[in-house]
Amino acid sequence: MKKGYKKPVVAYTDMEKGKTFSNSEAYGEWILCQDWMKEAEGLGIAGLAEELVRYRANPEYIYREIAGESVLIPSGKAAQQFSGLASLNKTGVFLWELLGRERSLRELSRALGEEYELTEEQSTEDVKAFLELGLSRELIIRR
Repeated sequence: MKKGYKKPVVAYTDMEKGKTFSNSEAYGEWILCQDWMKEAEGLGIAGLAEELVRYRANPEYIYREIAGESVLIPSGKAAQQFSGLASLNKTGVFLWELLGRERSLRELSRALGEEYELTEEQSTEDVKAFLELGLSRELIIRR
């Protein structure tokens, strides 16, 4: 046996039962104390799954200000599939700039809510609508 070998361990938490199962008792106890696990329990299964999805701006769309308008211009393969321009309002630009790197729905919603003093419900609803249309036209990529 090589030096440093440790038994492979897995643990899972049944959120409905509030119990963790593991092939290592110590690991099962340790994982329950982790901040991310406490947060995951608060989110529930659907919320946790949603948190793992990441979104980012499609790099084939170039953001430009043209004659006072904020537009996304397709380039590369996107230009072959999308024969037009997409426009953004000020809040759309705010989200687009955040999408310069991968973000979760929750990160985007929090940022929008803080910037524009929205309720969590309103910011989440608005970000979801923005993402849905952006995804349907491949302006935004889901990972």
